[in-house]
Amino acid sequence: MEQKKVILVDDKKAFRQSFKLLLRKVGGNQVIAEYGSSKEFLEALDKDCNADIIFMDIELPDNSGIETTQKAITRYPGLIIIGISLYDEKIYIDSMIKAGARGYLLKFSDNFSILETIIRHPNAEIFYSKEINPTGNKKHSDKIRILLVDDSDSSLFVSEYTLKCEDFEVIPFSSAQKALKFASSSHAPKLIITDYLMPKTGGMEFVEKIRKFPDYKDVPVLMTSVKVNPEIEKEALEKGINLVLKKPFSQNTFIAAVEKLVFEKKV
Repeated sequence: MEQKKVILVDDKKAFRQSFKLLLRKVGGNQVIAEYGSSKEFLEALDKDCNADIIFMDIELPDNSGIETTQKAITRYPGLIIIGISLYDEKIYIDSMIKAGARGYLLKFSDNFSILETIIRHPNAEIFYSKEINPTGNKKHSDKIRILLVDDSDSSLFVSEYTLKCEDFEVIPFSSAQKALKFASSSHAPKLIITDYLMPKTGGMEFVEKIRKFPDYKDVPVLMTSVKVNPEIEKEALEKGINLVLKKPFSQNTFIAAVEKLVFEKKV
């Protein structure tokens, strides 16, 4: 099989590492570059446009992957860009394809088979993860939504992955500020998971602020922290946090705590 030159554009280093491992298993490709922002990618693209396939996250820190795709394909119409995302809402899928992408993959889907096809025949069709129904609404509309906040890329990725494997819908944010902005204009999830120690706005302050939104007043909260003591637990209780979980924790412990709060809404 002829080697395909691949570029990855995603601001999460942990995800890029896992995606490279998956591409390595698929074979027939060579990752020639990876970028964490729209600006980095577009600047590099103007200097050297020799990639066969570009995998593009739709949510980048400085610009959307949808707009980045549109700009890149306007400059270089022959590019093959595949969107990658946590979101399976039809509006994102349609917008990415309209921008010129040749496909849309969900980050935590089993993409091995579709990646094999993409690497072998990148011009063959419009590619979708198996869970996506491009002609209608998303197939899984009844998933339980969880808002996840953690400033550590690796912790955020592992928690996302664990929750996705249990079929939860995860809305992840790397800062309290981004999560609060989302909450100001979005319906409340079934659960909020937040880290305790975060820059600018810590977990305690974040919960105080998000509780001010009417929809979020009674949403259960799970706080994770490497530091847990009676004082922190007492303050957490006073702030309306239902449970504090000490890091590191096992996946089983994490999921058990999540399910208890989601389905019982108390501990």
